[in-house]
Amino acid sequence: GTQSALSSFAYIRGGVEGLVRALERRATQSGAVIRLGCPVEGFTWDGRRLTGVVSAGERYEADAIISTLPVTDLVRMLQPLAPDEESVEAVGGLVYLGLILVGVVVRRPRFTPNSWIYFPEEEYIFNRSYEPRNFDPSMAPSDRSMVVFEVTARWDSGLWAKPDEEVIAAVRADVLKTGLVREEEIETAFALRVPHTYPLYATGYTDRLERTFRYLGRFPNLISTGRQGLFNHNNMDHSMLMGMRAAEELARGGDAAARWYASQDQFAHFRIVD
Repeated sequence: GTQSALSSFAYIRGGVEGLVRALERRATQSGAVIRLGCPVEGFTWDGRRLTGVVSAGERYEADAIISTLPVTDLVRMLQPLAPDEESVEAVGGLVYLGLILVGVVVRRPRFTPNSWIYFPEEEYIFNRSYEPRNFDPSMAPSDRSMVVFEVTARWDSGLWAKPDEEVIAAVRADVLKTGLVREEEIETAFALRVPHTYPLYATGYTDRLERTFRYLGRFPNLISTGRQGLFNHNNMDHSMLMGMRAAEELARGGDAAARWYASQDQFAHFRIVD
């Protein structure tokens, strides 16, 4: 029989974007201003605390900052303010795996009855697929479905260097090889890349993280959090909890960063559930 770590599974109607939109509404109703398309370029500080965020040459003043940037990028951005060779060396060995998501539209009401399928075989370029309509039927029209195939790759690999068209072609070929779909049923396919997807737990990564957090502790009103910000391979609900805990820590005032990095054991019990 099928075994799962969960006895029941809930999914947001219309997709997980609904959660983000609801959060956006509550935040803006409370007076928050949300700025999109503003890549962070750096920070300003007074030698003791960070005083602002720089984006597109514009400075936004800040009393406190919560960052979900990849911790590797965050440390490098802070170097102009507080140069530290050890922290640069520490994050230099922290590696994220990239993910190429290939969406395949099939002319069939349903690809399979499964929400997820794992493909452990080496012969396939992808290692997992998921079908959004199996989480919520409104995620696809009645006569078609979309299956998303996950292709993981290191940034320095030949696979990551391939153009999207080649990755899509390889995914299509391997999908046909599985026998789960016929060629004439595939309508179209497209790709989306997520560079910082999986923190790679290589030998010595905990020591590198400790040294990284020691450096980040120099900035008392900055908290790095989330899967990318803490190099913590977790589920989405875990990251949401991390965000709430980060906000609570900053709200307490004082040296929030020191307390935050000293309390990372609170997230050590997280277990991935798929």
